[in-house]
Amino acid sequence: MAKAACAMMLLRLPDRSWRWLAATAAVTWMSVHVYTGCIYVAVTILGLLVVEPIVRGGALSLRRALKPVLVCAAVIAALQLPYVVHQFQTRFSEPAMSVVTGGVADVASGKAAAEWRKSVDGFVNSMASFEWPSATTTGATAVLVLSALLFSIRRRRDPAFVVLIIAPQLLAIVGYALFLGALDSYYYLSLTPLVVVMVIDAASMPARLPGRHIVSAAMLAGAVSVAPARIAQARTMFQLPEYRAIAQGSRALLRLNRPLHAIELTFEVPPGVDSEYVYKAIGGVLARDAEWDAAINADGSVRYSRVPR
Repeated sequence: MAKAACAMMLLRLPDRSWRWLAATAAVTWMSVHVYTGCIYVAVTILGLLVVEPIVRGGALSLRRALKPVLVCAAVIAALQLPYVVHQFQTRFSEPAMSVVTGGVADVASGKAAAEWRKSVDGFVNSMASFEWPSATTTGATAVLVLSALLFSIRRRRDPAFVVLIIAPQLLAIVGYALFLGALDSYYYLSLTPLVVVMVIDAASMPARLPGRHIVSAAMLAGAVSVAPARIAQARTMFQLPEYRAIAQGSRALLRLNRPLHAIELTFEVPPGVDSEYVYKAIGGVLARDAEWDAAINADGSVRYSRVPR
């Protein structure tokens, strides 16, 4: 969805009519519904939809921003109605994105520090794992920084294009620095198309430059050379062998139908894995006043223990 929204912006579809503007805003906001990590792309696109008309033609005009503001606000409000209804039905007992907002609150109050190094390393390593599996962190960082500079210089006459490609990457680094939980590489998936556009555009050579055919052939050879490593990595990317035991144990706990306080795992799993998610997804309910805890073992078996009081 985020990729489709970016394509609509690059094709200048919102400029054609208010209907295309509404469609672009809808696709953009629906991408956040699909995955909240798309918020960095969404904020950039919505910002461009509002700001670009203000500065169009080199003359500031707030009147030109009125229509996109109203259209975007109406679209987002309509798409959020089901969530508003859900919150009223649950009496606002389920805060939205509490992990994210909790981290922001802790940083703002001074209880925790923003984790900039983790955020930058997460972004660089994720882009490397998606596009250049054999690259080192230092090499990937150099490629990304150099590409960003070259792209910004080459496309300086089209600031909206530069903002569309660069801003989500910077916002993601800031946003995930305020996210105090464990980061996973898939958090950055919505940024991958933008990074690819940035790198390819930065590496492309003007038609009048001599030797461009040699450089193009070298780039093609490089792309072909990394294909086997990418294919091999794709076969194992995002796989979680431990899921079998978690799912088997969760089903066993659901069949036993004993009120549970919490579920823990007795084996190691990657950071960020929620030991209780599968149980709740298949219909299990945890009660914080229940007297039993459960543990799932590596073979899928389960055991119970009383909650210490």
